[in-house]
Amino acid sequence: MSSWLRASVNTLRDASVATWLATQDGRTPLVARAVLAAALFYYLQPYDLIPDSYLFGYADEILMIPVAAFLAAYLVPQDLQTEFLRSASTIGPSTDDALSWLAARREACVFGLIAVFAVIWIIVPSAIHLALPLDVIESGMWGREWLVGSFKHPALPSWFLEVARMMTGGKLGWSAYLTAELFNAATLTLTFVLVRDLIGSRAAVASVLPLFGIEHFSWRSFEFNHDIAQIPFWIVTVLCAWRAVESPRLLWWSALGIFGGLGLYAKLSHSVILLVLFGWMLWDKKARYRFGSAGPWLAAALFVVVALPLARWLIDGHFGPIAFATERGGSPSAVSFLTTAINLVLVVLPAFVSLGLAGIIGGFGRNYESRSHDETMSSQRAGAFLIAMTVAPIGLSVLLALLAHSGVRQDWFATMICLIPALAVLLARRSITDDVLARQWMFAVATIVVIPAIYCSVVIDNRTRSDSKLMRVNWPQEEIARQLASAWKTSTGHPLKIVAGPDWLAGLVGINNPDNPSILVDGDLTRSPWITPQKIERDGVLAVWLAADEPVAEMQALTKSHDVQHSNFRLPGAWSGNAIQVAYSIVPPRDCIWTGCGVNTGCKSTACVGP
Repeated sequence: MSSWLRASVNTLRDASVATWLATQDGRTPLVARAVLAAALFYYLQPYDLIPDSYLFGYADEILMIPVAAFLAAYLVPQDLQTEFLRSASTIGPSTDDALSWLAARREACVFGLIAVFAVIWIIVPSAIHLALPLDVIESGMWGREWLVGSFKHPALPSWFLEVARMMTGGKLGWSAYLTAELFNAATLTLTFVLVRDLIGSRAAVASVLPLFGIEHFSWRSFEFNHDIAQIPFWIVTVLCAWRAVESPRLLWWSALGIFGGLGLYAKLSHSVILLVLFGWMLWDKKARYRFGSAGPWLAAALFVVVALPLARWLIDGHFGPIAFATERGGSPSAVSFLTTAINLVLVVLPAFVSLGLAGIIGGFGRNYESRSHDETMSSQRAGAFLIAMTVAPIGLSVLLALLAHSGVRQDWFATMICLIPALAVLLARRSITDDVLARQWMFAVATIVVIPAIYCSVVIDNRTRSDSKLMRVNWPQEEIARQLASAWKTSTGHPLKIVAGPDWLAGLVGINNPDNPSILVDGDLTRSPWITPQKIERDGVLAVWLAADEPVAEMQALTKSHDVQHSNFRLPGAWSGNAIQVAYSIVPPRDCIWTGCGVNTGCKSTACVGP
């Protein structure tokens, strides 16, 4: 495999350089140079002979560019081809040089690739999305309230999105994707550091590179939500626990207490890894010995201080988020657990493909190239810790779901995916050579190029095909927000302070509105405790919902004395013949009603007292 890889890389490099040399040499036939120039021009121009709806929009490039290259090569005399290839082989570093360079700088290269990966996934959604993803809209609307948590989750992701919005002029867009990718980059970096501590630097590289192909770190990473926010806290808590036990320094115990508490503000399921760590510390002899020092008690004290406001919020809310999670998990059944297990396997499959192509897995139990005495292999205790931190959280999550009479969801295990490739590397017990890492580098680089290209094609293709469901990121967010805000302003002359409706649609209207309105989710005051009846009476409400849907009872009660109006919003591309019809009702502010404006018809700004 390694010899084939070297030959393939060298051949591709030499052919590319030889083609460039041919275009620069005056002895190359003019026809051949014209063919190559035409191929380059066709690749760069925006029009396609083969429609983009086929093969993700790259069928023409896949077929026509190679044909042009082969035709040009055919037109170049054989003696010139031989000369160009010979010259190409002497230009630039060889494959062996490249592998040596990567091996010497493998850690810096991993961090560099993580940075490139993050930049790509900031640029791609910023460039092609017409609307923010659902979870960003929802958390962004809650962030402006600066609450400890909502009826679903604690509010740490909302705080970060609100800071991002404030730092970019009051509008949330690319800054939301930047926030998500900073968390994602932190996750990948911390995973590398943790695995390096446990099973060595080479194994850490081999464990992190496969993560680039997993959906939570690629095409789902930009949708900043509680799962994305929780993962780095999960990994850093495990890292701090390991270093705290291995080192007598109080710094790591302090970090363990702080990050252990902060992780709960990202998502309450962070408690799973805390329970697993506590169990490991009781089981591990060296960790038990540390209980005789001040470190664990300092960590516990800091944890209590950090987590206390969250505990009070949970008690005051009668543990509503826990009830929400149990309800969302559905009823427990064999089908539910089996479906989740299959989905989880499919999610991590790209990582195992990477490990398989590199030759790390695919032969568990074989004796050749054993790593049992390899200097990069850590102690059995470190290996046992890695197994515990990977397997135990999955088992404990399933057990807690069964005890709560709940099913399980795939997203609940998102935080546990990071260490699965590392566990595979550990169990495979293969020598991580430069050739092995080279194959993984190729897969990782291909992944960060191909997956964004496929995602772009899928999103754009969705706009050209009206026979499928329109993706949320293709909704005309700006037009919806502009028209409905204008209708409110024209009718009342007041700032828009409250938008009521489903979190997605109401969020589209309010997320970037300069008046910074609050959201009243589904018109339900219990779901939006930051809004009171007195605030509704004083500020009024813009109630919105999809005309095709029946509004929930709370929305009907809110708008029962007010007219319902409709607005149509054209959709992009092939959907332009269709429209999203939004129903809305304006509940005017109190001072509008006092001036005699019709309750059923709203009021005109000229007839209302100003805010």
